[in-house]
Amino acid sequence: MSWTVPWSESVKAGLSEEDVVSHVYLAIRGEEEALRVACEFLNQGLIVWSIRRDHGILEMDRHRIFHHFNPLTS
Repeated sequence: MSWTVPWSESVKAGLSEEDVVSHVYLAIRGEEEALRVACEFLNQGLIVWSIRRDHGILEMDRHRIFHHFNPLTS
């Protein structure tokens, strides 16, 4: 099962995924690859908008991804 990770460069506050041109990483190895790539993108200062599995089913939104990798922040 393939997963997708939409991401973009940093954007102005208040903008949504629909307001910016985002790129999509295709994680063909599944969820573990998607999570690893999302973490790498966040560490580079990029925005990870979501993680989706086959057929675009949302697994994690932008806020859930952030808290997954930064559990002690609110």
